[in-house]
Amino acid sequence: MRNMIIRRLLCLAAVIGSAVLIAYRGGTASYLLFWTALLIPVSAAAYRWIIAARLRSHFALQQYTVLKGESTTCVLTLTNASILPIIDIRLRLTDGKCRFLDTPREQRCWLMPGETKLMEFQLGCMHCGEAVVGVEEICAGDIFGLTQRKFSQVRTINILPRTQHLQDLVVAPVRQMERRNVTRSYFGDTMPDGQLKPYIPGEDVRRIHWKASALQGRPIVRNMVPEPKTEIVLLPDARGDLPAGKARWLAEDSVIEGTLAIADYFLRSNMVSRVIADEKRAVNVFTPSHYLKLYDMCARDFFTGTQRPDQMLELDMVSRAGKRSYILLTWEMDETFVRRCGNCLDLGSEITVIYIGDDAGAKALAAAERRIAFYQVTGQQDIFAVLSGIKTTEGGAE
Repeated sequence: MRNMIIRRLLCLAAVIGSAVLIAYRGGTASYLLFWTALLIPVSAAAYRWIIAARLRSHFALQQYTVLKGESTTCVLTLTNASILPIIDIRLRLTDGKCRFLDTPREQRCWLMPGETKLMEFQLGCMHCGEAVVGVEEICAGDIFGLTQRKFSQVRTINILPRTQHLQDLVVAPVRQMERRNVTRSYFGDTMPDGQLKPYIPGEDVRRIHWKASALQGRPIVRNMVPEPKTEIVLLPDARGDLPAGKARWLAEDSVIEGTLAIADYFLRSNMVSRVIADEKRAVNVFTPSHYLKLYDMCARDFFTGTQRPDQMLELDMVSRAGKRSYILLTWEMDETFVRRCGNCLDLGSEITVIYIGDDAGAKALAAAERRIAFYQVTGQQDIFAVLSGIKTTEGGAE
């Protein structure tokens, strides 16, 4: 670009200089120099117009929906439909969630009149979500290097998150709530679970203890209180606050893949889990069809929430009574986060925090509230490895 500006300035100086010579000295040489200097930019502009009208390009993908980690083939087609050669075509490939494998990002080529060139690339899908791929800049210059035709050929590809079935989940097992062993009897006093009590009309007759009833001469039933189980609630950080870049994509991948792996683990363990992405999006996972609904939510516009997991934790505790086990996946921890978790712990719930990031201070914050089970997934670690305990993390709960 700098060389092009210099050439334009030189061409302009030649035109102005020759015009000055015509004004002060005249002569055939001055006029010849002027028309020659003027002919060069006019020819360059005409050449650019021909390129803009006759250069054809098309970018095609083999697949428009790909699983993260997979590769797909893409083809760029360039056609010169003019009678003039295009001697300098510069290509700049996109670089983001997808990478062109074994291919330099910047390339050069040329096209003879009537020639069609096919350029095939292997595209590696590095991070889940929507990604713009293709040639972000195609520059075709004229023979004088004064002008260039600049355009792009890009497509949008959807990269689906990967899943993995965990055999062992370090974040769990979730303990069941303590068995409720007393209840009020018919007479108002406490009656331990499993002991006998007088029959109350409307109770299940299958619980009548016939031997005790015969001895006392009145219906006697066994007092049975069902054993409640802890509800498992997953609170992934579904905000879109992080600045764009590799660190954000890594964090988003870990949040989505961790959410899917944990929900899959509990589904295979015949335990119901509830995933709350924000105040408007929640999925109860207790059948494979519900898991597919969760997967679809994670694969499409997942990071559109506005509240952190600790805020969603407080809202859920207020809206629904009862003890629960919460698993929070977040990329941001501070004193407010830990304080909110501590308040919910005081109400009897279990809380596990999975921090996704390289900040060593997060472990110190979690250590201030020892009742929190804390795990850390750094940028160099795989979320599946941390959850299954294959690798030991520095921030892992001890």
